[in-house]
Amino acid sequence: MTEPTVRHPISIEDATRLDPAQIAPPIVVTDGEHTEIGAAHGRVLPLIGHRRPYIYDVSLPDKRRVYADTPEDAIAAIIGGDYAEKLAAHRDLESSNDDTAIDEAWLALARLRHAHPDQLRLALQQQINDLAHRDGSWDHLDDQEQQQLTKAADPDGPYQVGVLEEIPFVDEEDNLRTRMAGVWSARVSLVLNTGDYDPYSNTPIPLSEMTRDGVVVPGDPNLVVLDLGDSAAYLESLQKAGWLTMSVLPAEQPDPIFRGINLN
Repeated sequence: MTEPTVRHPISIEDATRLDPAQIAPPIVVTDGEHTEIGAAHGRVLPLIGHRRPYIYDVSLPDKRRVYADTPEDAIAAIIGGDYAEKLAAHRDLESSNDDTAIDEAWLALARLRHAHPDQLRLALQQQINDLAHRDGSWDHLDDQEQQQLTKAADPDGPYQVGVLEEIPFVDEEDNLRTRMAGVWSARVSLVLNTGDYDPYSNTPIPLSEMTRDGVVVPGDPNLVVLDLGDSAAYLESLQKAGWLTMSVLPAEQPDPIFRGINLN
């Protein structure tokens, strides 16, 4: 059995020698703080085969910038470690009939994806809590909300389930019933890692509600959700959380030479 093909990061010069009609390994550079493109601005846009740009352009808080053709490769470069190797192993198994091996490879990736947002969740929650103290919104929280937010930023604290409330619902026989569910109604956001909740555990993810001018607004964005559903969802949730900035170019390029790009 051959070793899985790992797409480790390459240099900008390496990218110029590649076939632009094929998926390219990612590039990691340190110009993440520059937004304008051009040598005079400290940022040169890499072109694969001197012809096409990468699809994903991701700028990170540590000034790194990741160029990638797939969200999976972008996440592999962000998480680091042996994620790229495990991703390659999973990718090679996807066309096989070995369901057990595929599941094991997927779980190995899931564990690494869970560990990354788990640390990030703590840092983001602490930043949110600090801002709430500075702008005075912390003082408008009740004791239970303050306790949950404090524990959510504590490395030794448990993941949070929201404030338990009795919620009405209609069962399969159309009967109106109630159940206990976690609800987050505070104006100060609570950061969640979806890897802590159903279907990864037996804990349902908290519901988001916020009271504005006496009106309860369901689904209001007072939850910062780091979504581990897949690499694309995780990238988008990191962008929504403000942890990274990202631009995505269309996979089908306007030049006919790129319309047959193989993204597998």
